[in-house]
Amino acid sequence: MLTAKKNRKKWFFKAGHKKYQPKCKRECTFESHVEEGKWKRLKHDDFNLVARRRTDGTYHLPDSNGNQGSTKLLRPTAVPRKSICDVQTDPLDCSMPVRMRDMVSMWNTALTSHVNCNPDCHRQESKFDLRPYRQLLVYSFEVYCARCGFVHTKTKCYRVVPSSGPGRKAAAVNKGAVTALLDTTIGATQFQRVVCGMDMVSPHLTSLQRITNKVGGELVVYNHRDMRIKARAVANAIKMRGVTDERVNVQVDGRYNSQTYGRRGEMGLSATQVVSFTREDNTDYKFCIDMVVLDKLCSTAQWLKGRGYNVRCPDHAGCSSNFNAADTMTEKELGKRTAENLAMQNILVNHVTTDGDAGAAQGIQEYTRNCINPNMTVTRLPDRSHLGAVQVRHCRKAEFTDSMFAHFESKAQANRAKNLLGRDIQYRCAVIVQNLYKISNNVSSMTESYTSAIQAAITCYGGDCSRCTYNIDACNGKPGNDWWSKSTFFRGSGVRKGSLDLGSENDRLLVEALMKLKLCTGTAISVHLQTNTSMCESAHRVLSSTFPKNVTFSKNATARAASACLDVNSSTRADALRRKLNCTTNRQMSSQVSLQLEKMEQKEMYHQEYRKNPENIKRAYNNRCERIRQYNEKHWPVSTTGSAESDYKKDHLDDSTIREVIAKAKQETGLQNVEVCVIEKN
Repeated sequence: MLTAKKNRKKWFFKAGHKKYQPKCKRECTFESHVEEGKWKRLKHDDFNLVARRRTDGTYHLPDSNGNQGSTKLLRPTAVPRKSICDVQTDPLDCSMPVRMRDMVSMWNTALTSHVNCNPDCHRQESKFDLRPYRQLLVYSFEVYCARCGFVHTKTKCYRVVPSSGPGRKAAAVNKGAVTALLDTTIGATQFQRVVCGMDMVSPHLTSLQRITNKVGGELVVYNHRDMRIKARAVANAIKMRGVTDERVNVQVDGRYNSQTYGRRGEMGLSATQVVSFTREDNTDYKFCIDMVVLDKLCSTAQWLKGRGYNVRCPDHAGCSSNFNAADTMTEKELGKRTAENLAMQNILVNHVTTDGDAGAAQGIQEYTRNCINPNMTVTRLPDRSHLGAVQVRHCRKAEFTDSMFAHFESKAQANRAKNLLGRDIQYRCAVIVQNLYKISNNVSSMTESYTSAIQAAITCYGGDCSRCTYNIDACNGKPGNDWWSKSTFFRGSGVRKGSLDLGSENDRLLVEALMKLKLCTGTAISVHLQTNTSMCESAHRVLSSTFPKNVTFSKNATARAASACLDVNSSTRADALRRKLNCTTNRQMSSQVSLQLEKMEQKEMYHQEYRKNPENIKRAYNNRCERIRQYNEKHWPVSTTGSAESDYKKDHLDDSTIREVIAKAKQETGLQNVEVCVIEKN
């Protein structure tokens, strides 16, 4: 006869376990010591603290060496889930952002209507109360009387953004809060925590994300229109100068949302988003005239794939990405899209300044020749700052002879001196170029002075300052006014005058080759416009305040980049915030907020003028030199061979002192029978 297998109860234990008795159920507390051989049932949290879970799902009680303990524990009872549906709350027991002028008007109107409708109730003690209706952050209220049942019309205690479309009008507070949110590094979830910290009811995540997408789209459109206005202003300025070539010079640099090139578990480039800024070099304003965002992230596709749908980005509906996930994001692709965007405004590029990666210039050149004019040439200009970094890297890899750093006691000190030499060569070449530009802006006359300046610097590093020229090398050989006492990196370190031995021809050639990386005819021609990518890097720093690398924003990446671009093209960030609020809220701001933004703008302009003051620049430079000097003094020993000053004085070691030293050495070494001859002084 076939019998069906009976289902065991949940409280039924397998063989080897004692049967659980419901009548013995009691609440146990955690005890640090349990007697051996007794069963114990702990609370759920205490059980998770004591027991460790294995990979197969069972639990054990190991010590630090993995040995099993003697305590016998029963599984804890299931923790009941807390139900939040039956919790009774007071809707008025929280902070609420209201416009007080609307609130006063609502009460005045409600009280007048109550007197007209129910005069008998008004003569007695009325019981007024409010019914709040929340819309994201703001509220509408209904005034009602609990005694007579009077209900006043629902009143909005906030400003609305006027629009011609049907439906409920958006609140200016909601759109303004989201506009300011896109200027920060936090997202919608963190914004909910901020609102809860203010003792306010936080908006629902879906509603907050929906209005963020709407406001972000408005900022992207506004930024695109602003960049076109700036680009057209630059083109008109070039045309007003009366020049024959009306093409613009730009600097391009991209920023990836990854600290490293690759990552474990991923194929190819680990970055999923890249933002590229294009800033013009024809005016002193350095406007950002184009912005390109490549995005591989799409939260919609991730949600659909998690439910079994086969979707591909960026070909499906509602996709937030604009780049194929399998393709590689390169500077060349950014350059192509930049050239395409500028060509739509009838703006052509002449010179492109990039960092070590010249892919952006190649992309602009390729698009210009393929789509505009096959005979047009786009010239790539190197960045002066990156050329100096190349000098430092090559100096670290240079194979100097051992005699060059023979004055240093250890190999670690020699390597540190080698590093300081590379930094000093970079700094000295920059000083030479700057001084030559003060004398003449002619490239040919500057290159003629390069050879003598290089030879003078080599002999100066060797300890001979006779060939130095003060107006070029900033060194005249006199103590306190030579390069060794003025150098930012040598001052306070163990590298002093006479510490480097450049007697070897190989060492002299290596130093000359390092300096010629920046002081040569080819480099002088390529950097004759004195351009760099520092303004693009400053834009990247602004971008980090709205779109950091370690935070992923899939839906609003372009909006946050557009917000940073508006900050770059504005005089101050307060002015940029005013422009954004005027765009999103249609100028629905109070007079006090406008006054507060003006104060913020004045404060930012004061700090800008403070940083540009020559005295403050010099003071900041001296403070930087002092920090480097303190670092060098801490990491270099006090007594270093080959130092500028010696502790020895004339007749410091007389005959008696020498005999005392010899006697002490014999006593320490035990060589009492060794004869030492002391030469008498004449």
